[in-house]
Amino acid sequence: MKEIITSGLVGYLLGCFQTSIFIGRIFKRIDIREHGSQNAGASNTTVVLGLSFGLLTAFLDIIKAVVAVVVVRILFPNNMFLPAVAGILAVLGHIFPIFLRF
Repeated sequence: MKEIITSGLVGYLLGCFQTSIFIGRIFKRIDIREHGSQNAGASNTTVVLGLSFGLLTAFLDIIKAVVAVVVVRILFPNNMFLPAVAGILAVLGHIFPIFLRF
């Protein structure tokens, strides 16, 4: 049970990292949620900041789930179920981030 919770937390917390918000703040000093469709996603980033930043956002969003799966695979190498838990919860963390009040 502890392994499932650990895997879920790794995935969820990595998924909560909103790359579009950080890209907007770092490169253009804006909050992406205040522009365009006011959504913190790759499509809004593309519209507001341009294709290169939108592609970077999409790439980093995908990498979040990959990193979650790889980390859990390293932590629990003999369990094939736990990386799936991490990947699914990374997606859920991306959709419902606790840092943005879900």
